[in-house]
Amino acid sequence: MRDYGGVGIAAPQVSVSAQVFLIEVTDNNSRYPGRPSHPLTIFINPVVTPVGDREIFSPEGCLSIDTMRGVAARYGRIHVSAFDRNARRIELDLEEFPAIVVQHEMDHLLGHLYVDRLWNQAALGFEYDTDRYDSLTREYLESLQLGDLPELNRC
Repeated sequence: MRDYGGVGIAAPQVSVSAQVFLIEVTDNNSRYPGRPSHPLTIFINPVVTPVGDREIFSPEGCLSIDTMRGVAARYGRIHVSAFDRNARRIELDLEEFPAIVVQHEMDHLLGHLYVDRLWNQAALGFEYDTDRYDSLTREYLESLQLGDLPELNRC
């Protein structure tokens, strides 16, 4: 995960059939510069509960399909209950980028990828092109007149 600039990884991504994922956002992450840091946290048997009903605009990538990027609809705030690596219960309320990462990793445990959560099929492309042409920005997607976008969050 760290070698590829990832901020999370789930057990199924490394061929382990377990309800486990971890996240870590460092200050110097090359793939996600400027994001708020979050310490290494291991989640075992997690349960994620959305807080509120707002969806946010979340440009995402994935180490499982690392050349693609897409805009997913995510909750901006969540509550997560899980066990840590010492079998102690943890309860966290997360917002913005850490909340998005947890939802992304939880999807892996449930057999989903971020492409299952796309706001619109037009909001998917190869990372080289989406970065080069800014085709995942709110402004570009609105110019396509494909419908209403979720609330913008540049996490």
